[in-house]
Amino acid sequence: MDRVLGKIDRAEVGFGGYQEAMFGLAIGFSSGTTVCGDFLGAWPKENPEPGQWDPFGKKIIELLRDAKVDAVSKLVGKPVEIFFDGLSLKTWRILTEVL
Repeated sequence: MDRVLGKIDRAEVGFGGYQEAMFGLAIGFSSGTTVCGDFLGAWPKENPEPGQWDPFGKKIIELLRDAKVDAVSKLVGKPVEIFFDGLSLKTWRILTEVL
């Protein structure tokens, strides 16, 4: 697995994914010539089940705490460590140790 250091250059909550049919958090990363993104979300339902959005909310709270910010828009510019398997983004994390 390859590791790349970079920063968040986009962070938005809204509709996205395939044909913008999902609701979630869109994150864009940049590192030199490497540009990629991730989408953390779910398929919205007209009548969501209780707790459907709990994992999504918990992930956003975790990211905000790791980045030491109070809003998704303030994630922009935060340093990240991105892991690739070939050309596929596998995972990423906020570099808490440099904040």
